[in-house]
Formats: sequence, structure tokens, C-alpha cells
Amino acid sequence: TVTLTTTSPFGCSDTFSDQIEVFANTVAGSIGGATTLCVDDASVNSLTLSGQTGNVLRWERSVTGTDQWIPIETTATSIDYSELGQTTFYRALVQNGVCNEVFTSNVRIQIDEKSQGGTLEGSTSVCDDGNSGSITLGDNIGTIQSWIFSTTSADGPWTNIANISSTQSYTNLTTTTHYRSVVRNGVCANDTSEVATVTVFPATVSGLLSSSATVCTSDNMGTLNLSGNTGDILRWESSPTANGPWTTIDNETNSLFYDDLVETTYYRAVVKSGVCNEVN
Repeated sequence: TVTLTTTSPFGCSDTFSDQIEVFANTVAGSIGGATTLCVDDASVNSLTLSGQTGNVLRWERSVTGTDQWIPIETTATSIDYSELGQTTFYRALVQNGVCNEVFTSNVRIQIDEKSQGGTLEGSTSVCDDGNSGSITLGDNIGTIQSWIFSTTSADGPWTNIANISSTQSYTNLTTTTHYRSVVRNGVCANDTSEVATVTVFPATVSGLLSSSATVCTSDNMGTLNLSGNTGDILRWESSPTANGPWTTIDNETNSLFYDDLVETTYYRAVVKSGVCNEVN
């Protein structure tokens, strides 16, 4: 309360009094509850203002944190948020009485994009008599947590590989092997890449030919049989000598029929297993 007394030159006096309210300076306080969420998180979360001196005039939000602030018309000391879709900044405007309005510091709600496992390059076929190569990950969103492989099927079961690089090497595989990478972006759930497959073929084995024979010229016939081979028969070949030259016979079966030979003739089958070398 302020009291004022005045006296006139004639000796008269009067007293005036009034009450003046004094407000403490505005203190914006601080906002708690900021966190990081995945974009597909539908939970409801809250921000709470504390430590302020004064009343909340409004809240504001922005996707930049520097401009484009959108008013949120509430004077409560806490607000809820959910399903933001992108990283969003919040602040509150506080005023104590007639003192200056003051904004809090911004708080950031980080929204992480969903993990995407990406695509793999390097699927191929190899021979089991010595092989090497690599699988490379691309188009992923997030960091690589590990690689996994299966020798059973492209659906697993999977075994972990402690590798966080974008390339997975292999060497001397003896069975078909399927690979995937495991990727995680921020707080979002892991995702796995598509499958890359290294198909392994057993080394080609030519096998054994049976039923070699000695026959009379012209009046003869017989069948040669191939067994014990590993791989597909590409063709048969014949030659008048054991060292060639060889003539192609269009036959992809395990048996070859001959008749009416007029000279000694040598036969062989040409076999190939997958991408492995031809053998005869």
C-alpha cells in the first residue's frame, strides 16, 4: 500500500492511499515428457510444464522448431500428443501478471521413420569345389543390426551372423545358403531385408560307362549306360579314336543305343552339374 499526504500553503492537508500489486518476473519454466517414437506408434503421450512463474497463455507446435508455429489454444500446464507423423517441436507461452510474456525452450518429439530391411544384390549359383563372393544390402532405412542365414529354406530357421556392415561375404559354401540382413531405424521395430540365395551345385562327376563290347562289323547292336554321374547329361560324343576328334550325338539320356557299326568307335558322355565345369 502506498500513502500520499499533501499540505496546502494555507495549512490544510489530506492523505491519499492505494494498493499497488507487484508481480515477480515471469519465469517460463521447463517442459518434460519429450521422447522419441516410431511413426507407427499410436500411443498417447503428454508434455508437462513445471517450474514456471506465471500462467500459461497458450502452447505452440512447429515442424521446424524455428518458425511456422501453430497455436494450441489451451492454458493447461500439460498437453497430450499422439500419431504426430513427423518430428514436432513444442513450446509454451507464460506470463505472470503484467510482466513480459516468455516462451519456454523448445522440446522435440522425435518421430523415426519405420525400419525398412531393403534389397539384397548378389544372389548367384556356385560350384561346391571352391567358391567365394558377397551379398550387398541397399535401399534400407535404418542401421544394420546383424545378418542371418539359413541352409534349410528361404523361410528359415535362421542363424545369426555378427556383422553390421552392408556387405556379407561367403567362401567355400557346400550347400545352398539363404541370406537376409536385420535393420533397425531409431526406436522402431527391426525389419528384415528380402532374401538373397547362393545356390550351390555339387561338383560335376562324369560317372562310369558300362557295356563296352567287341562286335562284328555291320551286324551289331547294343546299349551303353552311364551311371554314377553327378549332373545332367548335355550330350554324347563319338570318335574313331580314343583321343578324338569327337562328333556330337544329340542325346541327353543315360543310355545310348548303337547298331551297324563298321569301325571301332569310342563313346563318351558330357556331364555338367549346374554352373560347375563340364566333365566327360
